[in-house]
Amino acid sequence: LYCGEMISLVEQVTTKTTLVDTTGFKPIAIAKYANCALEEGGDRPELLRLSPTSLANIPSKLKLGNIPLDIDKNACVGLAAKRIKDKRPTAVTIPLDGKRYKALVFLHVVAYAPKEKGVDLLEYTLNYDDNFTAAKAMKNELNLIDWWFDPQGRFINQKDNSYLAWSGDNGSGRDVHVYAYVWKNPHPEKEIKSLTIGGGDPTQNTTLGVLAVSGLEATGK
Repeated sequence: LYCGEMISLVEQVTTKTTLVDTTGFKPIAIAKYANCALEEGGDRPELLRLSPTSLANIPSKLKLGNIPLDIDKNACVGLAAKRIKDKRPTAVTIPLDGKRYKALVFLHVVAYAPKEKGVDLLEYTLNYDDNFTAAKAMKNELNLIDWWFDPQGRFINQKDNSYLAWSGDNGSGRDVHVYAYVWKNPHPEKEIKSLTIGGGDPTQNTTLGVLAVSGLEATGK
């Protein structure tokens, strides 16, 4: 993917997204609940387990339009998969301490994606303080594509706020791809107890990871 194409895709976030505003987003810390890293040699296992290829070259700071996405290369969330030998959970829950958000943005990746279009991959669930929940499934080739395959300039799914966020060298001379999803909270008036990142399946090879989360806090009552 050429640099000009990449910039064009990112710029469309601010012009075509159904989100009312992309300013005011701030990174949400996930390091305390992370279980993987983006490069070998640390205390946590490498996310995709495809050495010598990896996401080690991704910048530590990305911007999707005006939305900052801070990446800690030693702290990302990896979910269970059949091909992964280190034990990983099928879901990870991150406390949000009763904050209210208008929207959240997720930076995520998939390897060994299924062949079928529309299959559920990741699922994000907001657990509100009143025990109500809202969930959003990320679907194969609609919200994100296998990191290995060139999206060929496709704008993934602008109607559903899904975007190509980064393309770059995987350490072996091949460009790989990471995607972002902007989720407009259906209940911005509710306080959120926690966020659950789910979709891991120890019976399938599909390998899922979340690299960063940002949020736009709701103001007023």
